[in-house]
Parts: sequence; structure tokens; C-alpha cells
Amino acid sequence: MALNLEHITEFAHLASPQIFERGKLYFYNNMVKKAEVDIRRRTARFEIMGSRAEPYIVEIKDFTSPAISAHCTCPYDKGICKHQVAALLYLQANFDQLADEYNHRFYPHLPEKETNQFIDEYLQNYQDFYPENFKLGIELANSGQVTPIWINPLLQHARLEVDRFKVEINDYLNRDISIKCSCMKELCEHKIASALWLKNFFSDKMYQKTRSHYLRQNNKFIMIGTIGELRSIGFNKNIPSYLPEEFQLMALNKDYIRLKLKVRYKYQSVEFKIRNNYVLSHCSCDDEVPGICKHQIAGINLLNQLDHQFFPILASDKAKELVGLFI
Repeated sequence: MALNLEHITEFAHLASPQIFERGKLYFYNNMVKKAEVDIRRRTARFEIMGSRAEPYIVEIKDFTSPAISAHCTCPYDKGICKHQVAALLYLQANFDQLADEYNHRFYPHLPEKETNQFIDEYLQNYQDFYPENFKLGIELANSGQVTPIWINPLLQHARLEVDRFKVEINDYLNRDISIKCSCMKELCEHKIASALWLKNFFSDKMYQKTRSHYLRQNNKFIMIGTIGELRSIGFNKNIPSYLPEEFQLMALNKDYIRLKLKVRYKYQSVEFKIRNNYVLSHCSCDDEVPGICKHQIAGINLLNQLDHQFFPILASDKAKELVGLFI
């Protein structure tokens, strides 16, 4: 990434020559056991092994500016310690890898070219064996009769309306792509029109323009899926798995729950609302991630682990019975 890392080197050399050499040995001897960066906040956190069984924690802030600073949990109080030096050297040497890991964690991959690959394979079957339906589907797509109802690229799920029929598309990032239509026909022009529309959606510049539609907006609830989709979120390989390190139940009604939970060292407030089998959610964090953030995923995973039917019960009058699950 095109970020200025010169300040990391300059800051590391503020350590005394003896401490710097010891820190360099720590770095080369792989004493850095865990490292994470936050590109947006320009901070980093490290676990460094030392003279005790538990690792020392090093935190580095503003690593791209002259205001760079570092803190270590070790008792050394005469300036930059060897653990900080090791962390700084590790950060500089492995920055690209750490940045990629950050992007993978907080910005889950949204479908682009590979999406069309599986949609193309699906359409090819129609084109080869049902040319008449394929022709009708193209006409529907070109005539503007396909209306998107909801698209969630992160959950690989789309709902569209074609000529008054409802079409649902799932798993379009793999060969298990499935398309269902309310006309109840196994192979119909509505499915073809929907698949063509989705293909154009991810290929066209319109997708980049509307990408922000899937980013969490300021203090607004967003629809993150149906109850059934949230039950299966833990099995979706495109979504990272998170569980809260700590959590508290703040509010619970039949159609609303609010959790205070800790994920990756920070507390956030996550809210869920139930509306006609759909789940809406809001998080107090400011991570701009497509669809849902890591805190919401952690909350969903927590609720799913607590009770197999949590969200359906939450939407019923029995919600108060769930309070005992949080004790």
C-alpha cells in the first residue's frame, strides 16, 4: 500500500543502540507472535514473547506520521524498549501482508468478475436446451421489466420482481447457484431475465456507484437478511467468523434486542429489529464494511449459539424467556 512508513524506521532508531540490537534479535528470532493493523486508524497491536510466559502487548499509533508513538506492557521505563523495536521492525517488514489481512477481515470480498462466471454457466444451460425461454428472458431483461427488491452481495442473495413474478437468487459466488421463481416453473424466462440483470449489475459501472448502498450509513438500521439467512450465516465461507470476547444484554423485547459486546479489544453496541421475518441491524462502530460489520456478525453468532431458534422466538411473545440465556 502507498503509505509513508519512513517514520517507523526513524522512531525505532530512537531506542538506545543496545536496546535496538536486542529488539532486532527479538524480531529475527520470531518473538513477534501476533500482529494486527488498523489501516484506517493507523494503529497496530502486537504480542511479543519475552522473559515471562505471557506475551507483552505493544501498541503503535499514528505509524504513518511524525506523531508516531508506542506503548509496551513491559516494566522498561527508559524510552523505547526492545519489544517496541521488534514490533516496529515487524510492522515495516510485513506491512503489505498485515494490510491484506486487515482488508480481508474488515472488507469482505464483494462479487465481481467471478460472479459472472457462475451466472454464465447457469445461463448456458438455458441457452443450449431452452432457446425459446432464453429468448423470452432476454426480451424481459431488455424491456426493463426486472425490478430489484433487495440485493445483499455479502450473503450472496438477491430478490427481484419480473413481470409480477418474484425471483430469488442464492449462492451466486459458486456453482451451487440456485434460482427460484414464484411462477413455479422449473425453467422459465423470469429466471433468465433475473440472472441477466444480476450479471449486468455486477459488470456495469452501476455496481460501483451503488456499492455504497451496502455500506452502513450514519446511525441507520440496515436490513441484513431473513431469519433463515441469519441462521446459516456461520456456514457462509464468504463471511469471517467472529464471536464476542465479552457481552452484556442491554435490552430485550419481542422484536428488538440490544447487546453490548467486545470484539477485538473494543466494545460496541449492536441492535437487532425483527420486521416480518426480516432482521434489521445497527452497530455503533464506524467500520465501513459491506452489509454487516464484525460486531454484528459476532452478535448473530452469539445469538445462534445461545438458542437454535433465537430469532424466531425473539419475534414472538416468548422473548422474555430468553433473558435467562444471558445469565
